[in-house]
Amino acid sequence: MAIKVMTVGSAQNDFTKSSERFENFSFITSQKTTPTAIMEQVTAYQPHAIVLNCCKATFNEISLCSKIRRNFSGPVIITTNNKESDFETAMLDCGADDILHLPLPKKTLIDHIKAHLERYGLLINSNIDNQQHCHLDNGNIVLDRTQKSVQVAGSNIRLTPTDFDLLWILALHSNKTVTREDLYRILLKIEYDGLDRCIDNRISRLRKRLGDNRKHSRMIKSVRGEGYMLINNGNMR
Repeated sequence: MAIKVMTVGSAQNDFTKSSERFENFSFITSQKTTPTAIMEQVTAYQPHAIVLNCCKATFNEISLCSKIRRNFSGPVIITTNNKESDFETAMLDCGADDILHLPLPKKTLIDHIKAHLERYGLLINSNIDNQQHCHLDNGNIVLDRTQKSVQVAGSNIRLTPTDFDLLWILALHSNKTVTREDLYRILLKIEYDGLDRCIDNRISRLRKRLGDNRKHSRMIKSVRGEGYMLINNGNMR
């Protein structure tokens, strides 16, 4: 079965022209210019993943990303030449799974799409493969792997699938440092290049969602020069 990827934005046309290089990937580029028309095309095509190009866009990127996430359950990947942290934070808040900076090799885009499709279709490999729930902080934090849901002190916390997977990895290794290198390999299926800030931005987003103060974090600690540690004050079960 072909993996259908819809690209929104004209800068992605070269990917569709070279789709024969990408095994069983099938690309279609939306030429629509309004969120409503784009969503109608998404409904008609039913892609497995959406790549939203935000260079020279004729639409409000943040508004469109938010609308796509509300109506589409697969991976949403942003390609952009905008490196402003506020823009990246806004796109992640809207539910984007990944942000890639242009220019980038076609293979890099495909590798990221594959990684996110694997996350959506397959559970993350871990040392506790059969575990579906995780209770931390003496039950104050509850993670449901099946529903990809989180409760903190009885309140439901809204996370994107990618953010949940990041929290799940940290939870499985609570009170231990998880390196950036490992997070990139497990979560994104790529090697950390020493410069990319994707994981750091997602940690910042997680802290915000969980009400964890960045300067005085009690839940997700930064381990200087290494990675991150999720603090668990009780037994994990």
